[in-house]
Amino acid sequence: YPFSHRLLEELAEGGDWWRVSGNEALEWSPALVDQFADKWSWWMFAGNNALPWSDVLVKKYAKKWKWDRLSQNTRLPWNEALIEKYIKKWDWKHLSLNPALPWSPELIEKYADHWDWFNLGANPALPWQPNLMETYATRWNAYTLSGNEGMPWDENWSDQFDNQWDSCRLSGNPALPWTEAFFAKYAHK
Repeated sequence: YPFSHRLLEELAEGGDWWRVSGNEALEWSPALVDQFADKWSWWMFAGNNALPWSDVLVKKYAKKWKWDRLSQNTRLPWNEALIEKYIKKWDWKHLSLNPALPWSPELIEKYADHWDWFNLGANPALPWQPNLMETYATRWNAYTLSGNEGMPWDENWSDQFDNQWDSCRLSGNPALPWTEAFFAKYAHK
């Protein structure tokens, strides 16, 4: 339900700003964000994909954002500079699951001590390569990896955690190569 600018002004006192803050049908602009900055629910705002997301918007309201929610937002202008600038504000548990980050082996390495490796293993957007698995073998969690549909599943790939895969998660993963050979190899797990 799109609101007009006039209607928002009428709602200024007593409106349901929590719901309005999440409304993606509004004609969002930097001026609109500024005008009602003291009214917005910043938790809802952080998840609103329709906002005019920019580095400027993130910086201007850095003290208002709910960073746990903002860390999940896929519409931010994600780049390494943005991650670095707010390194102490991000919720790394949620950031680790965000598929919109500019994922690369270099990004993973740079922030290796910040990632939540349980969640990172569930992120299908990572640049899944054998050396990524090998480099961080002690950090991965076989449970989350077992359910990850973004991994390049094949028999050689799956050998890396041969004795650690979670059979329940594997059996529900539609991305696995459900061949007779693969099934025979892992049926006992």
